[in-house]
Amino acid sequence: MAASTFCDHCGMALYSDDVYCVGCGNPTNPAPGNEAQRRPERRSTRVVLALKTGSHGFLTACVRCGGEVLPGDAYCQLCGARLPRDV
Repeated sequence: MAASTFCDHCGMALYSDDVYCVGCGNPTNPAPGNEAQRRPERRSTRVVLALKTGSHGFLTACVRCGGEVLPGDAYCQLCGARLPRDV
């Protein structure tokens, strides 16, 4: 499954179950009738695809909701929390 839309604020690719943009943290806008897909699991489409392709590095957990996030994500796609920067 490829990214279907892009963030209105920063242009980051969004997946159907991204509730928040990983680039800027702004809430995403669901397509009409897509609300059922927006009940996030801890493992989002973004993470599942990264695991399948082997392009994920090490997964970390969101400091707020515990959802899995990818290295380099600035915000959690599940709850919108700002993620700590790697040093």
